[in-house]
Amino acid sequence: MKLVRTFLMIWTSISFALVASPLHAASQQKLPVLDRMVASVNDEAITESELNQQTQLLLVSLRQADANLPPLPELRKQLLDKIILEKLQLQLAKEQGIEEPSESMVDQTIEDIASRDQLTVHQLQQFLEEQGISYEQFRRNKKNEIIISQVQMREIGQNVSISDKELQYFLQSPAGQDQSDTEYHLSHILIPLPEDPTKTEIDKTKEKSMALVKELKNGADFTKMAIAKSAGQQALNGGDLGWRTMASIPSSFVKYVAALHVGEIYGPIQDSSGFHIIKLLDKRAPDQHTPGNANAKATELLYQRKYEEMLIPWLRNLRANAEVEIFLNES
Repeated sequence: MKLVRTFLMIWTSISFALVASPLHAASQQKLPVLDRMVASVNDEAITESELNQQTQLLLVSLRQADANLPPLPELRKQLLDKIILEKLQLQLAKEQGIEEPSESMVDQTIEDIASRDQLTVHQLQQFLEEQGISYEQFRRNKKNEIIISQVQMREIGQNVSISDKELQYFLQSPAGQDQSDTEYHLSHILIPLPEDPTKTEIDKTKEKSMALVKELKNGADFTKMAIAKSAGQQALNGGDLGWRTMASIPSSFVKYVAALHVGEIYGPIQDSSGFHIIKLLDKRAPDQHTPGNANAKATELLYQRKYEEMLIPWLRNLRANAEVEIFLNES
């Protein structure tokens, strides 16, 4: 089970290594003549071999997690969208002059990954090789992941601010006053809205979301639907948001989560990103309450919440302003 969690965590970022980063362009081998282009991102190609490689990696991780899979064409379409967003961010990193992280920084990142699951780096390396992933490929992945984090911090993180008024409002809210540290394990599906949507677009998206909620409540598999349909950042992990306290749950979900029973589905919930559907997978009380400075803790939680809420619109805008052509045609 520990290795399953390790692989899922690796998958969350492994695809960065498989996207031909502009920062690594000089080191890329010449593509085979017959390697079909499945998409173009600002005149940079995404090839079928890249997509095939990523698809195989994703299938390994999802099968180890015993996830129900959508039809392969739907899975590959979702995966291609993910690759496109990664390419755009790596291109932006090159434009901004962001340098590659040092080898020591990459070493420390990998050590942290291994230690979280009580593995040595050597054990992690063996596990990667068993899954057909070279250690060098994994190192390249971690470099690109760090670069993309730097891009997002520059574009989003530096623009997040918490006013005194926001802090006091949060501290007086149910989420801010909930100091029990009860944790909720949520899964999530996002049906997105376009930027500046018309009323017709909003109505159609809401109708689509309501139809999906009905399917889910009638027994459709939530994980499978998240992989196939969601535009959320965790879509390819089955929409899993992980364990969160009430204070770290997205603000648009807060008032609904506490009333949910384990296994219950709620939605659609509308905000600026689109329509959200959530499912409470489980909840648990902490082993012990962690005391701390309430203001500092609240500020940190608010920062993370606002960061997450700004990320999806920023990625949507990045995609909207790019020249993207998709040539993938699968049935």
